[in-house]
Amino acid sequence: MQTSHCFRKYRAFLFLSFISIFILVNSCGNQNELRDPKDCIKITWGQINAWLKTGANNPNNANYIPYLFFTPYVEDGRIKVDAYPVNKDTVVQYGERINMNITSRKCAFPPGLQILPNYYHFSANNFFDASGKLIKFDYLRLVPKPCPDYADKLAFDVEIVGAEEVQQATVAKGETRPCPPYCPTQN
Repeated sequence: MQTSHCFRKYRAFLFLSFISIFILVNSCGNQNELRDPKDCIKITWGQINAWLKTGANNPNNANYIPYLFFTPYVEDGRIKVDAYPVNKDTVVQYGERINMNITSRKCAFPPGLQILPNYYHFSANNFFDASGKLIKFDYLRLVPKPCPDYADKLAFDVEIVGAEEVQQATVAKGETRPCPPYCPTQN
């Protein structure tokens, strides 16, 4: 009788342990979940600031960065975007590549779009304060979408998140343009 009673207690203990572990594991949530679906493709303030040298906002300076160049692609079923600064002669600085942070496996480009490199007119979108320094923000994000003029081509809305100067959580900063047909010499 005593053995049977101990066996039932042991079985109940195992059952309750299993249920507790199951609840604990499932309550942690999926680490691949996005808090905001727009937060798939990000580049931090620090990464952009590392590209910039004195005069990056001055068209007469050799360090002027008028554009950013983004190369989106799919590798092993996951989206990826590399970012590069473009100098004043519209030459992409391939040696300064930054792999943008893709925050989740759930991130995807809209289906059916042609994936092409994209240029972003960085200097035209007020990223510098009056003293020529990059305004403070947490990160810049790219939100994939069809290009307004060529609906079969991938483009991105550009937004900054956590901008201190403007006291807003998110600020729209224009959009990228696929190349071709929009390459920097075609402004």
